[in-house]
Amino acid sequence: MSEKGEITIWRAEGEDELWFASKVYMDSFPPDERRSLNEWVDMSCHETRFSNNIIKCDGQPVGIITIWHLRSFCYIEHFALSENSRGQGIGGRALDELLSSQTEPVLLEVEIPEPPGSIAERRALFYKRHGFRLWPGRYIQPPYSKEQQSLELRIMYHLPEGEAALSQDNYDAYIKEIYRAVYHVDSVARSD
Repeated sequence: MSEKGEITIWRAEGEDELWFASKVYMDSFPPDERRSLNEWVDMSCHETRFSNNIIKCDGQPVGIITIWHLRSFCYIEHFALSENSRGQGIGGRALDELLSSQTEPVLLEVEIPEPPGSIAERRALFYKRHGFRLWPGRYIQPPYSKEQQSLELRIMYHLPEGEAALSQDNYDAYIKEIYRAVYHVDSVARSD
């Protein structure tokens, strides 16, 4: 698979694609950063705002990107490549492909980008290279279930061309909608 191969992203369909997606999902995210596999598969089939997408390079599945299409923005819930597809530039090209098709702001969560040189910092820098900005305040990811822990993370956002900044009011509204739609809670994390 070459770095120059054609990148495509589309909704996972059929048993083989869902099996591939579920393997990448389970291998890439620790338990507190993911849903139960049964809930995730059910959402993939029945939640109309949720899109479980396969990333392909030259027609071969190489990763996943799950997206919530919310009222006035998109929220990337999970983005990962299979282990043997990492480090080849495919993730950046897939992200650029996705962003080129968006006309609304795109938000995602990242680990706190510290300490310098850490994997968390490198991930945040990856998104920054692709036009994302780090929101300066705190963000708490609610737990997916009662057995899981909430996590302190950060929000990064990408604005459509021509939009200069994300206002505090829009940020608060976006987080409130993420909390309700994605995590099924009403409380909103303060960004102070």
